[in-house]
Amino acid sequence: MNLVLVLQIFVPVIILSVWIIRANKKTKFRGGNTNTLKEEFMFYGLSSSTFYIIGSIKIALSIILFSSIWNEILLLYASLGLATLMLAATLFHLKSRDSLKKTSPSFILFILNLFMALN
Repeated sequence: MNLVLVLQIFVPVIILSVWIIRANKKTKFRGGNTNTLKEEFMFYGLSSSTFYIIGSIKIALSIILFSSIWNEILLLYASLGLATLMLAATLFHLKSRDSLKKTSPSFILFILNLFMALN
């Protein structure tokens, strides 16, 4: 099993877990002192509509990334889309001076998606 294939499974599982299972749970990775994913978006000055739009896009791209196991052409689009969103998330963490612990998950996912796009 090659590394890209592992990431085509691992990355969507992580993103779907954040957006579906842990969206309303406090974690040590939330920006600021927020308790939920929606509160985190508000903390960064983003609207409720933006929360739902970004969430829908991340969920859709995660499903597409997983589907790229069987349809390779989807890999580039899904991984570049997710890389872009993860870079934006990293920049919001940095702008608000979140700790490395809170910033690193989005940055790691940015790097992993970029790696998939380039391979």
